[in-house]
Amino acid sequence: MKIGYVLSAFPKLSESFILNEIVELLKRGNDVYIFSLKRSQDVFHNEVEEYELLKRTCFLPEQRHYINKLLFRFSSIGTFGWKYPSEDLKSKALSIAAAKYYFKFAKKLDLDIIQAHFNRIATHTAMLLSKSLKVSYTFTGHAVDIFVEPNVIALKTRMENAKAVITPSYYNREYLHSLTDVDKNKVNVVRACLDIEKFKHIQRNPDTFRILTVCRLVEKKGLKYSILAIKEISHEFPEISYRIVGSGPLENELKKLVNQLGLEENIQFLGDITDDSLIYELSKATIFVLPCIKAENGDMDVCPLTLQEAMIAKIPVVSTIMASIPELIENKKEGLLVESKNVEQLVEAIKNLLEHKNLREMLGENGRKKIENKFNISYEVKKLLEIWST
Repeated sequence: MKIGYVLSAFPKLSESFILNEIVELLKRGNDVYIFSLKRSQDVFHNEVEEYELLKRTCFLPEQRHYINKLLFRFSSIGTFGWKYPSEDLKSKALSIAAAKYYFKFAKKLDLDIIQAHFNRIATHTAMLLSKSLKVSYTFTGHAVDIFVEPNVIALKTRMENAKAVITPSYYNREYLHSLTDVDKNKVNVVRACLDIEKFKHIQRNPDTFRILTVCRLVEKKGLKYSILAIKEISHEFPEISYRIVGSGPLENELKKLVNQLGLEENIQFLGDITDDSLIYELSKATIFVLPCIKAENGDMDVCPLTLQEAMIAKIPVVSTIMASIPELIENKKEGLLVESKNVEQLVEAIKNLLEHKNLREMLGENGRKKIENKFNISYEVKKLLEIWST
């Protein structure tokens, strides 16, 4: 099967689930071509080079002149007859420019299906490209793209015109149906998954009292609460080490909080790191913590891949009862779940794991089984291919 992926940026460290999906498709003998609206960061996962994915990627060049021309011509833009109140005019103009540019490349490829990730510019581009090429499209709605100020008219139009809609959790499926009233049967749950083999064989040699978090430094990850919890725990475990991997807009704010709490010796920010460095951090972690919350703008996490990576490596995890996370972790079976923003419960959960090796081992074993059986990229890509083939 020939599949065209329309993405807002590629390659992107925080979107390893898309990379894993593409790689699994290639392993199964499919042809994948990537149409990216922009080139992302220089640090990327090893698979990008291993599978020579940049050679399969068509990057959108500077389209400022064309976009400005569109903006000048239309004070209210109707994209192939579809008008979306309150959507950013420049974003819609970019979608038109991208679809126009990609058409000449995509037409030569004789694609069987077009797939986009994230409702908004990439999916809008996929919809326009689909119309031009007369090739069906699907898209995956994830989190920020559907939870934060969703334009219901635009979302519903994209869902109705798609061959199928994909989302990573049953929570999201119910949400999309209730928001748009689009037939629930059109919304398919396909999990966003990790590469199991990449993390399954990590040789664990955890340091005593080492806590790890891997995530983007954004509000919905709830890092303020894990930092506050470490402050409380440090009174009883002064040697505790909390290592935070990732970057994001809250980095300076979080570092300031650490300084205010006098935790510079206990908490280290590692920034974005290579795959090899990540595997090392996972091998040394006693516990993995991700205290997700609902952000002020409504954004929430969906079965985070970093939790899955910790679980397949048999690291006991602590997270929160938020959105779809209970689909990934059953409390006291595959990990410990606490109420979001509840520092007291977070402290209790972390201390419980630090003090009980048997509990850590039991949760680690069960966590791995859950990922192998329910969040397996091989099974999920098979679902995708079945959706595209019907």
